Amino acid sequence: MDSTFLPFVCHECDEGFPHQQAYTTHTEEEHIKEKAHLCEVCDKRYSNKWLLLYHVRTHTGEKPFSCDECGKTFIRRGELTSHMRVHTGEKRLACDLCEKQYNDISKLRDHRRTHTRVTLFKCDTCGRSFVSSEGLNAHQRMHTGERPYLCIECGKNFAYLGALNTHTLRVHSGKMSPSLEDYY
Repeated sequence: MDSTFLPFVCHECDEGFPHQQAYTTHTEEEHIKEKAHLCEVCDKRYSNKWLLLYHVRTHTGEKPFSCDECGKTFIRRGELTSHMRVHTGEKRLACDLCEKQYNDISKLRDHRRTHTRVTLFKCDTCGRSFVSSEGLNAHQRMHTGERPYLCIECGKNFAYLGALNTHTLRVHSGKMSPSLEDYY
């Protein structure tokens, strides 16, 4: 079965599973047994040296892979490869149920869960469940009052990127804010 459409995805190796038990078994057998590679900054352990290297870069800020188009930098080469599709407009992954297209496999997996109604992320404050961590994070801003998206035209802050985009298009001469380029 193609792991693209499997709802339970291992965050260590990106392998997909059809149900929770298979995912749990995989995690216990493949990743928890031996995590010999220790981060000296935060004591987090990893099963291989490459995962540790990528993690250490989150502490050092090192992002050795740079986009020639816009200069945005990344920790992993695969992140840069995925980002380049933003510039080309390529969306190579399609949902087999509704034909919606994505350029990132994790976004397709999150979308696929909307059809299966599998929710993996639960709000600790109100108990609402979400198919993606991004959905949960956006929802939690409702509880915290955080408004991280800034309109560079007028200084107004928004809790959601879509709200900033709508504001920018309606209020500021119909042009998308240049600050949104980082998000698309």
